[in-house]
Amino acid sequence: MVNSLGFADMDDVDALELVEQAFDIKIAATEAATLANVGDLYDLLLTKIPDDEANQKCASAMVFYRLRRALPAVYAIEKIGPSYDLLALNDISAKRLLRVLAKKSGLTLPYPSPGWVGWLAWCFAMVCFWPVALTAYVIFLVSLPKALIGWLAAAWACAFVVMIALAILDSGRLPSGCHSLGGLAKKTARLNFGKLRELGARQSNLDIWDALVATLSSFNYFPVEKIRRDTFFFRDAMKDHQKRAA
Repeated sequence: MVNSLGFADMDDVDALELVEQAFDIKIAATEAATLANVGDLYDLLLTKIPDDEANQKCASAMVFYRLRRALPAVYAIEKIGPSYDLLALNDISAKRLLRVLAKKSGLTLPYPSPGWVGWLAWCFAMVCFWPVALTAYVIFLVSLPKALIGWLAAAWACAFVVMIALAILDSGRLPSGCHSLGGLAKKTARLNFGKLRELGARQSNLDIWDALVATLSSFNYFPVEKIRRDTFFFRDAMKDHQKRAA
């Protein structure tokens, strides 16, 4: 069965920017207009990434050594291996750990998953902020007392401040599959394909595919294992395809 990444309007532009950054390439607007699903994007990448049989280094190993050298900058650790449990670093938040490792290693690291405070911010937005914002918008369509308008504006401002404060205070969690240093290195390698390729990392078609799905998954947390060649970017395009197939 076909599926969709569920992109909203303009999400594809942001996602393609991540792909350009990860693979160190440029995708023209005319090329982007021809992309309907992940398979189309993968085929385009194959035309933009030249073969280089001299590139045989393991990208994950290259990233692992960079991250291991960066770790002492935030925590006193020696002689650690790929299986080292990053959850043992309980004196530093996941958000700060990933930020410092990115700065020290010069690599793009995966985004932290939201912690319980982050999920609280999301719930607050759904329950409080957006209903207040919608009500404030309705104000411009109907005539309401100025006093009520003032109360609604104050409530919207308070809800917005609380939502932003919760999002900032969230310490985050390590992304799925990144609890060990080796797991983090593997995922980071896929988000830095272009940079590592220039340093001699292997670039087989499978490596390109793995890097692509990891990049797309990092954009909207869509499960990597569900991304296939026939996965559409937009849900409407998927529905149109299903109608034509029927």
